[in-house]
Amino acid sequence: MNKIKIKGFLSEILALSVVIGNLSTLKSCKFTLNKMSQIPTNTILEDDISNLTEEIINDMEIIYDDSETTIFGLDTKPEETINVDLEIPSEDLEISTEETILEETTPSKEYAKKIIAYPVGEVTLMANNNDDAIEIGTLQADLPVQVILSCNNSWDLVRQGNKIGYVHFSDLEYTSDIVESIYHHQLKKDIAITTERVNLKTDPTDTSQTIKEVWKNTELQVIAEIDNGWYLVRNNMDIGYVQGEYLDSVLAKAQVAYPELNLTELDVKKVVFSTPYDVLFIRCGNSTDYEKIGGLERLETVRVLGEYDDWYFAMTNDYNFGFVHKDYTNELTGSYSIVDKSEQKLWMYKNNQLYFFSLVTTGKDSTPTDTGLTEIIEKTEGRYLIGADYKQWVDHWAQVNWDEEGFHDSNRPESDFGSEIYHTNGSHGCINIPPAIIAEMFDYLSVGDKVLIHT
Repeated sequence: MNKIKIKGFLSEILALSVVIGNLSTLKSCKFTLNKMSQIPTNTILEDDISNLTEEIINDMEIIYDDSETTIFGLDTKPEETINVDLEIPSEDLEISTEETILEETTPSKEYAKKIIAYPVGEVTLMANNNDDAIEIGTLQADLPVQVILSCNNSWDLVRQGNKIGYVHFSDLEYTSDIVESIYHHQLKKDIAITTERVNLKTDPTDTSQTIKEVWKNTELQVIAEIDNGWYLVRNNMDIGYVQGEYLDSVLAKAQVAYPELNLTELDVKKVVFSTPYDVLFIRCGNSTDYEKIGGLERLETVRVLGEYDDWYFAMTNDYNFGFVHKDYTNELTGSYSIVDKSEQKLWMYKNNQLYFFSLVTTGKDSTPTDTGLTEIIEKTEGRYLIGADYKQWVDHWAQVNWDEEGFHDSNRPESDFGSEIYHTNGSHGCINIPPAIIAEMFDYLSVGDKVLIHT
């Protein structure tokens, strides 16, 4: 953040990075500089000011608020707004580009209270805190929402009923009603694996509403750690709370394996696949001088967590870690799905953001699923799959190669998905997906999306 000083108008630093000196008192006034040259928009200031005149004010929005409450640096719902002009002589303007962190005046966004807000019209709910994230629903304009967590990039995680997701703070109108929560949320980028079948809940308590059941060995995207032993997580289209005792942290495993890297989060930068026809070695450091600790077969994928010279620090699909050389990998881009036959897992990505994870069942040893980099060539809702010894109805079908193999729903037992049973009791070559998951996935799959299937 740039440190900016404007001499001669206000008296002291009161929020973020702007200082103005020598205007006396106007009780309970909060204001925002919007268009002043070289001053960031939405810079929030707070002071007692008076004697403001049109001669000294230009493009300054004055927001009166009887409450002294501010929400993460944003004013609460205003009682009145006045726009006046401020003219600042150029000789009184001093700009410094020194990087400054004002810990005492910048509100922390790692923790949250439950703040009441209202959507500004019909607001789209997102699965992540950016404009490119998955749309997971809409907020009803006339119903209040609770702000669960406020992120550092101006997005808020909110709840309305049993729907939890992200909205940009500008899409909310904040009120002065704050419900103190006994639970603090600390932002945490991690991946967690469920050790048992668990319930995804609307609040971090056993008695809160269950959003859905999540199967054992499911990969969850961790959003925040709660101070009572629960975690806020995302599972495909749903965000909710899971008890920490039923989760294994992948970050913790990485920290144990590579303490010298000082890993504080798992942030997937990209997904790459191995191009050699034999084996691409995984090493414990970013040089061929380091020990080989594993290998990737051709087309096998890893998730890149960092780059060190000509090497990627990466995570394998069985959640181990190591370094692979960049020259022997290709990056997956755009919209793509990955099927790992040995792990019996599927990931679906768009622009390197994980949309869906599922345990799957692929072809049995006598009718194995083809490997290779292909694409979706057909999508159909409702059809029969017909072979020499079977006729099966499926609700969702996405063909992934010319051997008529594809993604489709299957009512096989839950214990089959993600297990070794595929060797003897797998499919005829298709990728079987639990019905509830492919029903959600289907709208996000498109003809032409890449599909990488590897052993």
